[in-house]
Amino acid sequence: MNLREPFAEFVKSNLGPNTLLITCGLPATWKTETSEEISKIKGYPILRSDLIRLEVLKGEDVFDSKVAGNMSKRLSVYDEVFRQADELAGKTKKGMILDATFVAQDLRRRAAGPGRLGRDGRPTARRPKRVTQCPMTKSR
Repeated sequence: MNLREPFAEFVKSNLGPNTLLITCGLPATWKTETSEEISKIKGYPILRSDLIRLEVLKGEDVFDSKVAGNMSKRLSVYDEVFRQADELAGKTKKGMILDATFVAQDLRRRAAGPGRLGRDGRPTARRPKRVTQCPMTKSR
């Protein structure tokens, strides 16, 4: 059995144009890879915090423990992710994917919170259609 086919069929038949997909979890748990596959199938744009981090912290060594561990810097990256999501929501009629670790519960709530899906189901700067909790689990 090819597991890729059932996954693709699930994505095609269950994820509509108004879907907000939030990937969250520990690093190296296939969030980005899964997001990219879904994006290929559905055409959803992806906002990746790892790439946005490089823009926000331009000129800094993002792998340095003092930079990576600085919560103020981390929050500035998430602020930019959410700003871009709100901007994109006003432009797209497709769904979108927010791909990030979302290190704290309040960030996961904010990702799904006020401002991702509107009454028409389209991503907008209004209310979400549904909030899904993302448990943090150990990576393998």
